[in-house]
Amino acid sequence: MFKTIFTASACALCFATAQAGQNIPPPPPTEVYIAPAVTVCDPVSVQIYFRNGEVVLSEFSRTTLSATRERLDGCKIASVSLVSETADGRTAKENASLADARAQLVLSALDDKGLMADEISTELNIRSDKATARRPIARRVDVTLAAYRPDIG
Repeated sequence: MFKTIFTASACALCFATAQAGQNIPPPPPTEVYIAPAVTVCDPVSVQIYFRNGEVVLSEFSRTTLSATRERLDGCKIASVSLVSETADGRTAKENASLADARAQLVLSALDDKGLMADEISTELNIRSDKATARRPIARRVDVTLAAYRPDIG
């Protein structure tokens, strides 16, 4: 009878120990936790300027687009809006061609930087005012990127 009570007590003790082992919390982490930086996904507007009569991105323009990519790191791009302003062509047809080529170049550069969206709008603003044709403000593409924080989890 003593053996039966001892065996039953030993089994109960083993069962209780096994049950208690399931409720033991994990040990605390051994590495320091660093919270990720909070990303602000506000709309971003930049201007890309061109030399007179050219359709080439300057080093400054490429740097501006890279900085924009870094600023929107972690954000999902909702929409891209381009307004190509041109007045440096000799004719209205040349202005239209320059405006379109510049907009396409900027779109391609945005795509290369991973700054594209499903919603893209492009507007060509062609000026015929010869007084402003030599000013840089008449040779630019205005870029507006709307972004949001993606839901994770």
